[in-house]
Amino acid sequence: MNARKLPSGSWRARLFLGEGPDGKKHYKSFTAATKREAERLALTYEQEQSALSQITFDKAFDNYIDKNKNILSPSTLYGYKRMKVYYASLLHMQVNSIDQQCIDAFINDFASNHSSKSVRNAYSLLCCVIRAEIPESHFKSKMPQKAVLQYYIPTDEEVKQLLSYTKEHTPELYYAILLASIGTLRRSEICGLSAKDIDGCVIHVHNVRVISPDGEWVIKSVPKNSSSDRYIEFPKEVIKELRTEGMLCQMCPGSLTSAFGRTIKKLGLPHFRFHDLRHYAATIMHAMGVPEAYVMERGGWKTNVVLNQVYRGTRSDFSKKYAKETNDYFGKNIL
Repeated sequence: MNARKLPSGSWRARLFLGEGPDGKKHYKSFTAATKREAERLALTYEQEQSALSQITFDKAFDNYIDKNKNILSPSTLYGYKRMKVYYASLLHMQVNSIDQQCIDAFINDFASNHSSKSVRNAYSLLCCVIRAEIPESHFKSKMPQKAVLQYYIPTDEEVKQLLSYTKEHTPELYYAILLASIGTLRRSEICGLSAKDIDGCVIHVHNVRVISPDGEWVIKSVPKNSSSDRYIEFPKEVIKELRTEGMLCQMCPGSLTSAFGRTIKKLGLPHFRFHDLRHYAATIMHAMGVPEAYVMERGGWKTNVVLNQVYRGTRSDFSKKYAKETNDYFGKNIL
């Protein structure tokens, strides 16, 4: 830790932090006007980090959640809290004792019964918690290969079957399927809609129902500059089916998913997710030749990761034209 004099006349002390997973040595430098001051800064930092890193991963995890409670979304915080059970084998360990070997062992064990996406999420959060306590920590673990997602797009007949059954037996689910399969709405958006959001045949999507850090479902406004805050024109046949007061769907997103799964099974339909109704609507529009820019606008997609964007934008007059074509199709073929 002996400081060296620089050509500028200042003094610099370097503190060895250890080697990264690639074998590269990492240092932290402290520069001051005098040798004594530079060495004092380095020593103070070393002592502070030593004391700080004595906490357990259990405590470090709670610290991370608390520090970010006003930054992360409520649903993300809730998800992180639920993920704590993943790290049962690490909770008792001191943060400074969790090295690359410990993390690799955790990843290898966790990957044996979790999806590649869950493994990546768990690894990311694990590293964030440790770096919050030891900023200079460096880890590089090999992740399992990403699974290729296979989407099932329901047919017109399957959507009609769902609508026919739920209209009679599960009205709440009926409203939700209408809004998802024709309006490309997400379940959180559907559960955040009220009759006040309807103006003629246009629905303003600007609220979502999400789960709070305490596990309660709450209504939250989406940012006004977000692609999710949008106005969607529906066929008049759909508007006539919806409630004229109160929440349009009185289920929470979790109950909606469960009810949809039970209905799919009862009707003997191929297994697919409620979210796939959005893909159904997008697929229909794509088959009709509707530019993907409008599909993205209607569905609130921010990027073309899910959809292969063909056009970068649509003029307002084109938007009106494509809205009419889309609504005419659903009005004639679904309702």
